[in-house]
Amino acid sequence: MIIQLKQCVSSVPLRACQTMLSAGGRKKRDAISLAHIGPIARPSLRLFNQHPESGQRAGNGVLYAPEFFIPGAGMPRNITLIKDKILSDNYFILHNITYDLTRSDGELVRHKREVYDRGNGATILLYNRERQTVVLTRQFRVATWVNGNPDGMLIESCAGLLDADEPEACARKEAIEETGYKVGAVEKLFELYMSPGGVTELIHFFIAEYDDSHLAWQGGGVEDEDIDVLEMPFTDALAKVASGEIRDGKTVILLQQLQLRGVMDQARS
Repeated sequence: MIIQLKQCVSSVPLRACQTMLSAGGRKKRDAISLAHIGPIARPSLRLFNQHPESGQRAGNGVLYAPEFFIPGAGMPRNITLIKDKILSDNYFILHNITYDLTRSDGELVRHKREVYDRGNGATILLYNRERQTVVLTRQFRVATWVNGNPDGMLIESCAGLLDADEPEACARKEAIEETGYKVGAVEKLFELYMSPGGVTELIHFFIAEYDDSHLAWQGGGVEDEDIDVLEMPFTDALAKVASGEIRDGKTVILLQQLQLRGVMDQARS
């Protein structure tokens, strides 16, 4: 059976492409995972509801696309994708992935894993060398509340999902939406996978210097967000990391990068 790709975010690892599947006179929404294969040149793909080698039927709307996952074309040579089933696409996308792993000793083992695809993101830390301050945010994070954070509030560097934006554009947008500062020059530090055992997200890390002339509004977020803007001495922020008051991973990394790179010690240009 042939399906036509309607929308594809091919630059995002494991980002599901939305498809329309025509079968038996019925149209059914389904999805396939692209897993690093890059932009799609072909207008259509041949998918199978039966594994072409084992003959096992997928069921539950799962389709096989074995021609996509050939060695060297997106999957590591010791990995064979067996199944990628979409468990949920309510807000983000939850995959149930089955694959065979050929170990270094030649043994073949089958893994079944759930992978949460929430897209990629960007985070930015604003700093002022003259005042020796940084700007952070504080907001309720339900996942931390579920996992032992009594009030669910978390101190963070401003951040957000890329959606259709380039990483730097996203970082600038999040800075003005959350903190109110429309910054000038930004510096990209690196990009990191933050929870590679089960989450696809790759975060792009930025820093930028701010001053009062950059303040466009009071900040606090947009739409349904409720964000506190915190300007504090850099030394206080480091102390909060040591005490455990700041325990958001991306924020700790950015604060430590300011310290390791001696950014706050440099003369302002």
